[in-house]
Amino acid sequence: ANYAIFAWVIMLGLSLIFALMFGKLSLMIPGDSGVPLAVERAFGTHIKNLSAIYFLLAVCFGPIAVTGTAGHYLQLLTNQRWVNEKWLALAILCFVYMILTRSIADVGKFAFFMSSFIVVTLIVGSIHTLFTVDGNFSLAKHITVSDFGESLLLLFWALIGWEVIGSYSLEVKSPERTIPRAVILSFSIIAIVSLTVAYAFQWVHSKNKNIMDQSLAPLLQSLF
Repeated sequence: ANYAIFAWVIMLGLSLIFALMFGKLSLMIPGDSGVPLAVERAFGTHIKNLSAIYFLLAVCFGPIAVTGTAGHYLQLLTNQRWVNEKWLALAILCFVYMILTRSIADVGKFAFFMSSFIVVTLIVGSIHTLFTVDGNFSLAKHITVSDFGESLLLLFWALIGWEVIGSYSLEVKSPERTIPRAVILSFSIIAIVSLTVAYAFQWVHSKNKNIMDQSLAPLLQSLF
């Protein structure tokens, strides 16, 4: 529904709160443990160990889902069948963990390059779609509280990720100046990209009600 853009606004507002909170915690309680260290300071060792277990479980699911998606599209890109997409996903996962064993500077450079490429592609594709594709943005359709709640639930992932700020606080030069600036800059970029892509997505799909075609592909198709 076109009302999903408002769900994005709400989630990005909550995401900003999360970002500022974890940025402040990383300055108040610096350390490689990140959030669990702050939890231990506030609630004790047992709750800290529990939060650490939750983070371990999250790491076991989140990266697997992302690399699984990457493996699927890598197989489509290479147009081959002799290497299953699951093995491609495993290879990508091993490459990611190899990158993460490097210093924070190396990880930052690699992440900056990849994220910049993604940001530019999505922004340019979305803007091109808005100016060239025949679409519309209407709020005429009725929306229920249940439907809007489902949209918020689907976008809950937008809150995830800011907790890693504290894990690198000891490796950052001038953290009192760098971390707040990094939080604001990164959130601003994420908000701009998310809202632009969400608006372009609803714009390009406004005349195509085929649920099976609900992907970002038309944004890139319009550009390329």
